[in-house]
Amino acid sequence: MTSSSKSHWDWLPETEELFSKLEAEPGWSQMRSTKTDKQMKYLYSRVVTENGPVIHFALFLHDKDGKLRGLCQFGEDANGLIKGAVHGGAIATMHDTTTGVLATDLGKKKMYTGYLNTTFKRPTPVRSAVLMEAVIDKVEGNKTFLKGYLKSPDEQVVYSECTALYITAEKPSGSNM
Repeated sequence: MTSSSKSHWDWLPETEELFSKLEAEPGWSQMRSTKTDKQMKYLYSRVVTENGPVIHFALFLHDKDGKLRGLCQFGEDANGLIKGAVHGGAIATMHDTTTGVLATDLGKKKMYTGYLNTTFKRPTPVRSAVLMEAVIDKVEGNKTFLKGYLKSPDEQVVYSECTALYITAEKPSGSNM
């Protein structure tokens, strides 16, 4: 098969398995999925090349606990300098996506990223299933502090973790924002 074959557009069996596991957990609702959602091409996390999506993902929000879980599969074009390991920018993009979706309550609140600090623990493998998690650590006024993790599906390996701050956007005076 060539690199532009349909297989790069599909989830791997282990990614499908992780999706089914997350979908079956009580109290969790699917919020986003690159498999079924309308593509928003202006978002970096939705970049598609001739080899397929650079990042495939699905996100689930817990109904009560202020937590987000999801899965992603980085495509061949997410390679970093070392072939087979995901580029740090793609990893940070998914930390920004998970914490941002959770902080903004799926875009219902307008917020800006104050900071996103990513710590890389182990190389994240390209074309494998990755479990993503984000939790709200605390809220202080207009600031929401979060933590995020990218892990192996069995949760035994933490590939990276992040801390993030989101600040509620205030409408500038005289603005139509």
